[in-house]
Amino acid sequence: MLTRVQYGDRQTTAFENHVFPYDEAPDGAASWRQLPGAAGRFEVGTTSDATVAALNYSLPYIQSIGIENIQAHAQTLVSRLRQELLRHGYPAATPPATRSPIISFVVKDPKAIAARLEQANIEAKVEQHLLRFAPSMYNDESDIDKALNALS
Repeated sequence: MLTRVQYGDRQTTAFENHVFPYDEAPDGAASWRQLPGAAGRFEVGTTSDATVAALNYSLPYIQSIGIENIQAHAQTLVSRLRQELLRHGYPAATPPATRSPIISFVVKDPKAIAARLEQANIEAKVEQHLLRFAPSMYNDESDIDKALNALS
């Protein structure tokens, strides 16, 4: 028997974590089913040629704007989301000192939140009991206003 040395998201199905408030709580922090056959044992992913081509164009563009400028802009938006959504009763799951442009909040009713965001034409990830925003250089304060209006 070969010992597994790598794990990939293409080896499993029905993955759910169970660490946030309102999650169902079976044994363990997560549950999943391994795919049958060789894919479930060895498949960890495939290099995307389209992604490589896109990076060839996008990386020089990002460098022309400046990583520091992109990070500063995103942090302004993330800070506003944190401040306002905490005020509206959405606990942050992302630690306050995190410099990531991704911020997550715990939500009690993910389906209702997803419906409100969809109705307002707002792109955000709502899965299990987490709401995740990832603002970037393509977003501005008006996008944050729109999200806050949909969630308040």
